[in-house]
Amino acid sequence: MTTTSRSQKSMIAAREVYGLVKSYYQEMRQAREQGVPVVWYSGQAPVELLEAAGVFPYLIEQYCPVAAAKQLAPLYLDAAERRGYSEELCSYATVPIGVALEIDNPRFHHANGGPVKPDFLVTSHFLCDQRVKYIKAIGRILDRPVGVIDCVHNIDIEEPSDIKQYHLDYYVTQYQELIRFVEQQTGRPYDMNRLGEVVEEFNHGIRLFMAGLEYQQSVPAPMSASDFFAIMFPLFVRPGRRETTEFCGRFHDEMKARSEQGIGAVTPEKYRLMFDGLPMWFNLGLLNYFEEAGASFAAFTMYIDRFIELDPERPLESMARRELLNHINSHALRRIEYVGEIARKFKLDGIFMPGFESCKPIYVHQEELKRAMRGRLDLPTLSFETDFLDERYYSDALAKSRIDAFLEILEERRAVACMP
Repeated sequence: MTTTSRSQKSMIAAREVYGLVKSYYQEMRQAREQGVPVVWYSGQAPVELLEAAGVFPYLIEQYCPVAAAKQLAPLYLDAAERRGYSEELCSYATVPIGVALEIDNPRFHHANGGPVKPDFLVTSHFLCDQRVKYIKAIGRILDRPVGVIDCVHNIDIEEPSDIKQYHLDYYVTQYQELIRFVEQQTGRPYDMNRLGEVVEEFNHGIRLFMAGLEYQQSVPAPMSASDFFAIMFPLFVRPGRRETTEFCGRFHDEMKARSEQGIGAVTPEKYRLMFDGLPMWFNLGLLNYFEEAGASFAAFTMYIDRFIELDPERPLESMARRELLNHINSHALRRIEYVGEIARKFKLDGIFMPGFESCKPIYVHQEELKRAMRGRLDLPTLSFETDFLDERYYSDALAKSRIDAFLEILEERRAVACMP
């Protein structure tokens, strides 16, 4: 049996998220009762576009960490695998399939009451073809239509100036086709003015959030990893909403106050680390194991480059620019430069990058990234095989032994640096 534990959060804003998650599911059920279409979508699909469509957009992948934290992920994995879905699939695909298979099972206990059945689904090729495959599988299971955005993998875009008009035209055409699909499903015309309003509100929120995140450069860093992964929820799944902007304002003010008062998530802060990727959602308590040794996660790579301002006058084109510049949707050198910039900015001592073999967009460049960080920045890295959701790929004893060895390296380097 895998040894797991819950994480301890240090920020008020992070502890507030639990209530926001519950409200998210309550609002979804209210939407169904009021006849508002419920749309399941996968990560990186343009949620701002859906927010403006008069539907309730539900990020089905958000249910994955919720289920894992409640120790329900193994049940969904089993439900899918018993129907012939491979254990080798990404668990972020298999768990939602299991949800769809068990959604009408009265004996199955879903976290937060579980999602309601969608009226239709939306997905994107961005980063991962499995996203399209599993959403289409759910569409077949639930007999629901699926809208797909085709996104290209970038191999020639390093800077905004590298973006050509034909890049933008292709993405904008995809978004326009999605809008027509949404119009067909809802039976009403799409309101582009409303999209501009959503984008304006989104911009207000991310300005506050990104300004708050700058305080993470403080020593000690005011926010922990478990705080960060909780705080991402509102901005990632409910962008362009007033309540999200207000939450970002509270986050900013708390980060500012903690920084000015010298309040750190880890005290004393001996080592400053980067968390590259996503955590093991079933065992967030492992993050506290680092912190107990004085290791603070001061920087993160996931989600951040999605939080760039959009143009309310040209929302589709600016959403296209955002996707084209995302470091994960690019080649290894782009990813190395991106991670290196963050490491220098936050004055880090090391990088933790969990090894999720089933997640090719994250895993495929990891070895090159580790070599580059050691060679270019003299930064030690820690990695071990595990999974986001599937406990079968995780060993608590192995993880902690690797962490201990990594911390010993950091301590030796610290001792040498302190020598006269």
